[in-house]
Amino acid sequence: MKNFLITIGCILTLSQIVFAEEVTCANGAGTIIIGKNKTQYCMSKRSLNWWTALGWCQSIGKQLISYPNACSCPESICPEILSNCPNLTGVADTIVWTSTLNGPKSAILISLSIGQIIAERNNFPRDYAIGKALCH
Repeated sequence: MKNFLITIGCILTLSQIVFAEEVTCANGAGTIIIGKNKTQYCMSKRSLNWWTALGWCQSIGKQLISYPNACSCPESICPEILSNCPNLTGVADTIVWTSTLNGPKSAILISLSIGQIIAERNNFPRDYAIGKALCH
């Protein structure tokens, strides 16, 4: 009986943690995205420039994903070998910013629909809202 009560307590605690994560993402005007390796991310509902994507993640206590860290997962879970980002391939039909810079004025964007790096864009213009924030 003691083990049963401990198990129930653990399940309730874990469900509260997941619920708290969902509330944080929703309060930040975001959508929960789950990678193929079961990692949970929060994605902004609107496109932003790199600076506002960075700030949006920070405002909800998170960070922009980095490339290739957020993209990898065990091959048995993500067998797509043609994708730059197998963990996130097909989880949404949008483009997201990464925190990974490519020189002093560009950052890497990833297409979640195909899991490919699609562009390296200048991240300094304040009005260049091409990608959504994807935070962890």
